[in-house]
Amino acid sequence: MNEALILPVICILAGSFFVVRNVLHMTNGARLRRYLSTSPKARLLVNKYGVEETAAISRKYLLPIGVLVGLIILLVGLRALFVIFSA
Repeated sequence: MNEALILPVICILAGSFFVVRNVLHMTNGARLRRYLSTSPKARLLVNKYGVEETAAISRKYLLPIGVLVGLIILLVGLRALFVIFSA
């Protein structure tokens, strides 16, 4: 029984983390710019478009997709817990 709880708990924690992180970056422009200027993962977009344009692209397209993916992961974990405890 305990082994079956590992994956749903990981999904719930990861989904919650991604949702909170992306919402914080969407609402706080300074936090997003600081992340874009220091992140090695964002370096390609920042070098191509600049920090301001990359922030606009991230806020308009990338962060909402990240929130959606985080919610899907969270819901998968919650549904798995529901299935485990209802059986």
